[in-house]
Amino acid sequence: MEDIPVTVNILDRNYKMRVKPEDQSYLMAAAESINAQVAAYKKNYSYNDYQDLLAMVAITKTTQLNRLQHQSDTEQSSIREKLESIEQILVSNDNSGEAQSTVN
Repeated sequence: MEDIPVTVNILDRNYKMRVKPEDQSYLMAAAESINAQVAAYKKNYSYNDYQDLLAMVAITKTTQLNRLQHQSDTEQSSIREKLESIEQILVSNDNSGEAQSTVN
């Protein structure tokens, strides 16, 4: 599919972008999340400069992304190990079945 034009508003500034249609809702949700988090930081901390607030959001979001990536990698590794164990059991059972059929 072809990218579509989308305008997102972050901190009262419009940004025109082109995205895949299936990514539009994610982009809009990201902009809403950024605006909400900036508002929360502005309320809870003494920062008024948008650059500082956006830097804090970037750090927070990147930390969350890194945590999720690590969790995903750990889960994939665990799944891979379990699949290898299952495969070994299946191969072992298949080989023992072949041995029995050649004996009979």
